[in-house]
Amino acid sequence: MAFVSGSLFICVYARYRLDRSVRMLKETNDRLLKLSKFDPLSDLLNRRALREQSEKLLALSKRHKVSMAVMMLDLDDFKKYNDCFGHQQGDEAIKIQARIMKQVFKRETDILGRYGGEEFIVVLSDIQKEQVEKHCDALLNKWTEAALEHAQDAKHPLMSCSIGVVFAKSAENMSIDCLIDEADKALYEAKEKGKAQFVLNQAQCLE
Repeated sequence: MAFVSGSLFICVYARYRLDRSVRMLKETNDRLLKLSKFDPLSDLLNRRALREQSEKLLALSKRHKVSMAVMMLDLDDFKKYNDCFGHQQGDEAIKIQARIMKQVFKRETDILGRYGGEEFIVVLSDIQKEQVEKHCDALLNKWTEAALEHAQDAKHPLMSCSIGVVFAKSAENMSIDCLIDEADKALYEAKEKGKAQFVLNQAQCLE
């Protein structure tokens, strides 16, 4: 009986150790997978994953002949904010931008990513131009509500973002690179017009 009991205990303990090892391995793999796809600061898609997902959404939009929109967001006078309040506060501003984006864009197909530094990208499919405009207004309004004090020499007294948008009623014959490039040009226009606003242009690019 003692031998049988001891054998059973060893088997149960070995099974416990095995299950624990498998669970730990899965958790490690999940963490590595997340690190490979997500930006650790904003918890949005990183640049590489953003591109991969955008390419897939573009292909899907072409197949179903639906609209496409690419938005580029940039925190206004971010360097001045960093210089004034420090990089730790700058990181907090990045996190606020990510949180605001998640509050505005809630569809499973909406792609949200950090493009680099204080620049972010949103890629949308099967959406109306008026809906895109409402999203832009919502982003700007939420930054106003955040009431984050900016540096004294910044363009605006509170932290804000500028948004450049390119909208394509049909994504046929378009590439993601071209759409991002046109969104970037629209963003530049928004900056030139005084920041804390959006510019929405019709897509002109072709593959």
